[in-house]
Amino acid sequence: MLIIAHRGVGEPRNTLDAFRRAIELGFGVEFDVWMTGDGRLVVLHDPQFTSGGRAHRVGDLTLSELWALHPLGRLIPTVEEILRMSNGPEAILNADVKDPEAVPRLLELASEFDALDRVIFSSTDPGVLSDIRRLSERARLAFSIVRERDIATFPWLKARLRLYSLHVPLDGVDRVGMPVFKLLVRWARLIGLRIGFWSYEADELSYLPRLMGYFDYVIADDPVRVRELIGR
Repeated sequence: MLIIAHRGVGEPRNTLDAFRRAIELGFGVEFDVWMTGDGRLVVLHDPQFTSGGRAHRVGDLTLSELWALHPLGRLIPTVEEILRMSNGPEAILNADVKDPEAVPRLLELASEFDALDRVIFSSTDPGVLSDIRRLSERARLAFSIVRERDIATFPWLKARLRLYSLHVPLDGVDRVGMPVFKLLVRWARLIGLRIGFWSYEADELSYLPRLMGYFDYVIADDPVRVRELIGR
């Protein structure tokens, strides 16, 4: 069972040390991708932050300015650093592409590091996935469900973009109930989609044992405990 560590293992999250710990423990890693004003790809959860009483956007800053202004400073990794650090055939990466402008350079970097076959490119935006597919026939695409209307969209995206997988929030159980949730997941698997569960606010440790056999991988907030749990 593949377990992908959401933003790495340990604190501070979204840093090279957190990603390195995850890979050393045998997990994949998930990270969000944004582009700086000078075209560098960085890993941060949010596109904006406050520093010195002023609001800043990642896309308005150079990489050096971002490192100088952001509270995490030089701990903010570039995508290139993650690819270099994880450069091995068994290190699975999930690049959550938040910035459409990042797509061309992200694919270039994945190719440079011979990582296309071990990266899952995910997005909540079908337009971003379309851009990735237009530039790469090999890229493995995952559509992340965040809205109820996405449920009606994914079969069309599967056919049009040759989706690799569907990222399904465990929070959906509370919205539709466990029986309907399982039915929807079964439907997705019947049309050839792999299922990756993730959680927004739901307790992954509570739901995952009740959903064994319904998923192919987990994007886990607590990957160590998830591995202990589903290992049982």
